[in-house]
Amino acid sequence: MPPLPEQGKEEGDEPPIDMAWLYREPDTVLDVNLMVVRADAGSHRLNHWELFWMVRDTPDSEGIRVARRISLEVAKDKNHRRLNHLTYWGAVTKQMGPGSRVYFANIFHVGKLTAGKRDQLETIASNTPVMNPNHNNTLWNCQDFTRAVLSTALQYGILEHRTVQSALDGASQIHPLIPG
Repeated sequence: MPPLPEQGKEEGDEPPIDMAWLYREPDTVLDVNLMVVRADAGSHRLNHWELFWMVRDTPDSEGIRVARRISLEVAKDKNHRRLNHLTYWGAVTKQMGPGSRVYFANIFHVGKLTAGKRDQLETIASNTPVMNPNHNNTLWNCQDFTRAVLSTALQYGILEHRTVQSALDGASQIHPLIPG
C-alpha cells in the first residue's frame, strides 16, 4: 500500500498551532527524547510515541514549559471530527502545562543534538512516509513513524546506535494502563 499523499494532510484539515514564532529554539546542544504515553487499554502497540526536546525547560510562573515535537497527529476536519488516518504536520513547538502528558509519560533519551542536527532530524521526519493505519493488514502508527525517523537519523550519523536502541528497547516494554 503506498504512503498517504502529503504525509496525510488533506484540504480542510486543521493543523496544530505552532508556537515557534513565540518560543525560538536555542542555538545550543539539547537532549532529544522519545516520549511514550501509555494507552488506556489494549496492546503496547497502541501507546503513543513521539520525539521531543525542550525549547524552554524552566517553567514560568504558571508552570509552563515549552517543547518542540515530532509527532503524528490524528487527522481532524474543520469541524474537529476525527478522520481515519494520521497526519504529520511537521515539527511543532507547544506549551506544556503541569497537566501535560510529558509529566506522566515515560521518557527515553535518544541523543544530544546541536540546533543543526535537530534541523536535520526535522527534515528526516518531513521526508518520512505516513502510511494508512491498516498498512498491509497490520496496524501502522506513530511507533512505526518514529522508528523510521530514528532509523534514518542513524543512517545519517545524527544519532548513536547504542543510545537509540536502548530507547527503543525501553519504549517497547511499556504496557498500556490495562494490558490487553
